[in-house]
Amino acid sequence: MTETATAINTKEKVNISKQLEDAREFLGKKIKEVNEKYLKKHYQKPLENVEKVYDRLNEKRLTIETDARKKLEKSYQRGKDLVLKQPIYTTIEKKMTNGFNALPSLINLPAKKDIQNLTLALETLNANVIELRKQNS
Repeated sequence: MTETATAINTKEKVNISKQLEDAREFLGKKIKEVNEKYLKKHYQKPLENVEKVYDRLNEKRLTIETDARKKLEKSYQRGKDLVLKQPIYTTIEKKMTNGFNALPSLINLPAKKDIQNLTLALETLNANVIELRKQNS
């Protein structure tokens, strides 16, 4: 008799768990239905209003950003023009250019004129070699 009693207990437990599962599914469906039917409609309009406000604020942010960028570029250009008009700027520029031009000679690199002269000399030498080959043939 104890075996049948435990079998009945397990069948009852299975039935109870099945009923609980069915009740959970039923309640889940009802909650979803209520949300879609009542709550979604109720909160949809405020959500649209928030989106409109966000879009307007984003547009204002973009215009402010472009205006600020234009003003910064203007002030940068004014400052650049002021610096370029200063006589010390040309003096510094000349000294730096002279220093950069003197750098290759300090490292013992040939200058552009030296390379051009060497190229010209090689071309004339090559022409002379070609003439000598023609005379010897």
